[in-house]
Amino acid sequence: MKTHHPMAIAEQSEILADVVEHLAEELPGYTVCGMTWEPGRAAIVPGPGTSALAEPYQQALTDLASHAGPWSEVRETGQPVWIEDTRCDERWRPLLWASEQAGIRALLCVPVMAGNEWIGTLDVYSGEPGPLPEVVKQVVRWAARYAGAASAEASAEHGARTLQMLFDGLPVMLYAADQAGRFVFVNRAAERLTGYSREALAGLAVTQLPEPEDVPKLLEHLHATVRGQGEPVQIRIGHRDGLIIPVEWQAAPLTSEGRMVGLAGSVRQPSPPSPELERMRCALEIAGLAVLDWDIARDQMYWSPEHLRILGLSEADVPPSWEVLLGMTVEDDRAALRAAVQTCLTSGQAEVRYRIRHPDGSMRTLRSRGRTLFGGGGRAVRMISVTEDVTEQEQADQLLRRTERLAVVGQLAAGVAHELRNPLTTVKGFVHLLKVSPSEETRGRYLDIIQGELQRIEQTINEFLLLGSPSGQPLAPCQLTALVQDVVQLMKAEAALHKVEIRLEGEGAFVVRCDAPRLKQVFVHVLKNAIEAMPDGGTVEVRTHAVDGEAVVEVVDHGRGIDSARLKTLGEPSYDTREKGTGLGLMISRRILEAHGGQLEIHSEVDEGTTVRIHLPLADDGPGPEAEHSS
Repeated sequence: MKTHHPMAIAEQSEILADVVEHLAEELPGYTVCGMTWEPGRAAIVPGPGTSALAEPYQQALTDLASHAGPWSEVRETGQPVWIEDTRCDERWRPLLWASEQAGIRALLCVPVMAGNEWIGTLDVYSGEPGPLPEVVKQVVRWAARYAGAASAEASAEHGARTLQMLFDGLPVMLYAADQAGRFVFVNRAAERLTGYSREALAGLAVTQLPEPEDVPKLLEHLHATVRGQGEPVQIRIGHRDGLIIPVEWQAAPLTSEGRMVGLAGSVRQPSPPSPELERMRCALEIAGLAVLDWDIARDQMYWSPEHLRILGLSEADVPPSWEVLLGMTVEDDRAALRAAVQTCLTSGQAEVRYRIRHPDGSMRTLRSRGRTLFGGGGRAVRMISVTEDVTEQEQADQLLRRTERLAVVGQLAAGVAHELRNPLTTVKGFVHLLKVSPSEETRGRYLDIIQGELQRIEQTINEFLLLGSPSGQPLAPCQLTALVQDVVQLMKAEAALHKVEIRLEGEGAFVVRCDAPRLKQVFVHVLKNAIEAMPDGGTVEVRTHAVDGEAVVEVVDHGRGIDSARLKTLGEPSYDTREKGTGLGLMISRRILEAHGGQLEIHSEVDEGTTVRIHLPLADDGPGPEAEHSS
């Protein structure tokens, strides 16, 4: 066997350096380096962590070249050499003094062959004596084969590219498993495919990655593989972020010296959805949404980094679980959270808002929305939820509501003050006149005016008080058409003073449940506004009809109408359908209708007029002669 390759030692070192760097990443806990050889010359190719090798040991290796230690045997046989204990192996005696200083107790030397030419070794050191796992030996052999292939082509770039494809470049998960079916080695592509770190995958059973329904298919494939009949199988695996990914799983026996020591293979996506996955992750991060993924079948839970951030935890603090989340939840909200989880498991979706005690002592409000995935037989197999911290939003809403209430109070105060100030000014003036009035007749006229103004003040105060308690007597069946007729008859005199005619149109007797005096107050207010909206006279149309289980009363005037900007503020204090008014009447009318389960709509066009539409639910009693129609 030739003992060196025509390549320059510098080129060999460049190839081995790429191989060593990647191999060291795959074998944490070991020290990896390489050796290149030419007649009378040797060079160490250091890898990450080889600075731990003492300088005397490195110098001893260089001085010995390939004439001593395990390298002589590797050169002669072309086979790997494993020294289980450097203190007990005669082959290591020339280097024992130096290796003791470097803390080396065990060593694996694997030849790097370029065709049939030996160019060097890949060396793996351990600080503990004992046999190296067979799977680790196999991984080192793979790396040595790729390094040899690269050297045969005399291309350092090819060597780096080849090994990069093996470990990091391909979107293909490579793995090795022991005889118990547990992962002992995976490459970096496994992290990208599953979302789990290599440390988390180590020791995990291969049957824990597929979806529960696909585990039998994978087991059948693995058993067929052991019999030498395995074909790739199409299954689904669960990504840590909750996605379900279809993959092609392929396995092959892993042998050493003719004996099966485990399984090795690949897991690939037929149509990798990585762009979609990245877009989804990006969208979740931008939206500030946290992901909880509960694998119900295996009772394993995952919290995304954003979920941990919201809870104020780290992966090192506690393993994700419902117990941890419930323990952080405010006691008053735990029942709601438990109920939401149960609802999600049974109905497939749920939403809940709850509070937690943050580790910093603050109280945070969270909103979670969950979906459950069901397998065969309707069995729940996975629950995925997104959670957002709505504490600041809730605080902003509360502040806005307080601000709005203060604004309403201010507007009410301004409107009421305006309505009270005018009659009070009149009263004040006529009280002064009473002091100097010489005639009883004049004094009587002044007292009538004062009494009228005091009645205005009383009406304004009563309207203000009605805002807090719009409902009066219990609701009773009432013929709505008859009640509207009474109000129309009542308002005809005032309408005549404004040269307005009221026309009533309608058919049928519609029965609603109502507090008749309060409901009359609504119709009086609406008709009064319609009359005052036509200072030049005209016609007000009142129509009654029923549709979709509701009684509808429409009051239509043909006055000046209301512009769109002002229409939006109707029902707020200090705004009315008339040019003047506090807006209290419309507010009270809305409150009364809400207490009756009804609503009020206003439609208006400038110079066209205004239509007020009142909706009330029909009573189950139906029309009948005994229903109350007046009060």
